[in-house]
Amino acid sequence: MNRKKIFLYVFALLFLGFSFLSDKFSEYRSEKTLSSIKGKIQKQNIVLLLDGKSLSKNYKNMFVEGIMTLRKIAYHHSSRINKRTASIISQSDTTILNLYQDSKRPREFWVYLGEKEVGRVDIENDSLLEILGVEKPYNNEF
Repeated sequence: MNRKKIFLYVFALLFLGFSFLSDKFSEYRSEKTLSSIKGKIQKQNIVLLLDGKSLSKNYKNMFVEGIMTLRKIAYHHSSRINKRTASIISQSDTTILNLYQDSKRPREFWVYLGEKEVGRVDIENDSLLEILGVEKPYNNEF
């Protein structure tokens, strides 16, 4: 084997290794972000705003329950619509989450921290869907 082929094989292996490590690091950061968001929202002394309006204790609890189901969901052929902004305000900082309803699954919301999608939630609580502005019927389309 000549040097050129050896160089190309080594380069390809390094590239694949770097891509693999990059993906693993990205997954690690996403998991850490999910944990951080869930940790902040579980605190009792937070203020929760939805589109700048304070939520009642009952709706706040529903919202917290919904966000606690935040997880990675396999992508499917749809898009995000109907942006809502949730502000989680604690004594030490404020976290802004952007929630987008899925275009095909009305109960599914895409959750973003800044420009990065951190996960999705399936909202089962009809009252929470109502305050998020989801129109009936709430059935998912597949």
